[in-house]
Amino acid sequence: MKRFSSIVSTVAILIAIACVVPGRTRAQEPPMDSAAQPTPVPDAAPLMLGIHPFPSYGSAPLTAGFILDAPLDADDQIVSYLWNFGDGQVSTRPPNILFHTFKKPGSYIVTVSIATAAGRMGTAMAGVIVAPAAR
Repeated sequence: MKRFSSIVSTVAILIAIACVVPGRTRAQEPPMDSAAQPTPVPDAAPLMLGIHPFPSYGSAPLTAGFILDAPLDADDQIVSYLWNFGDGQVSTRPPNILFHTFKKPGSYIVTVSIATAAGRMGTAMAGVIVAPAAR
């Protein structure tokens, strides 16, 4: 019961962080080719994105899937993706469903940033909790 209480507390902290963090850290992100990035449109509304992890918690090693919810206009398309898994690993893979294995226990904040051909950009975050491996 104590382990469950600890997991619930960690989830609450991750949710609180995701609600108040205005941006993201770029320290672990690889530089993107400036030619591949669209020019931001000053009056374009930011994209409203969502990441849905499954499962969002479990024992190490934990392979989690992430579904990206990115509603776009019919005439717009995503031209760049940048996933940051919070464990030092990043990906620019374009699928809307992506799997990642967290090898070590810990609490991770996963982010994805996208840009569209119309110059719209957006970032979404989700928390994943990895417990120590069962003995």
